Amino acid sequence: MIKKHNKFLHDRELAVMRLVWDRGEISDSQVQQELARTDNIDPAGVAEIIRELVQNGVVSGREEERTYVYTPLVSRREVESALLHDLRDRMFSGSPEELVKACVAHEIFSRDQLRHIASTL
Repeated sequence: MIKKHNKFLHDRELAVMRLVWDRGEISDSQVQQELARTDNIDPAGVAEIIRELVQNGVVSGREEERTYVYTPLVSRREVESALLHDLRDRMFSGSPEELVKACVAHEIFSRDQLRHIASTL
């Protein structure tokens, strides 16, 4: 489980984690190259983000041939769950119904999409 007290990751942390989850393990230089290209994050910023993720128990790192390789300690599903529970609890007083109503009202998905989703569960 994520050690951070707020139980969720910030945008830049999620950008790093998407790479780690997608690849299973990834070197620091690969993360830096990818995020410099896609998110315009400088290498020093990437190093700081990775350092925080390691400190917060989200990824582990090991040295391998003069570079660091990172692997996830927290699954994408765990982070999704923490974010969704946090949203439901803080914004909708724990009501799943209110959360779903808000998604329809704000056109996150339509009633037809909701029916389709419900039929696939």
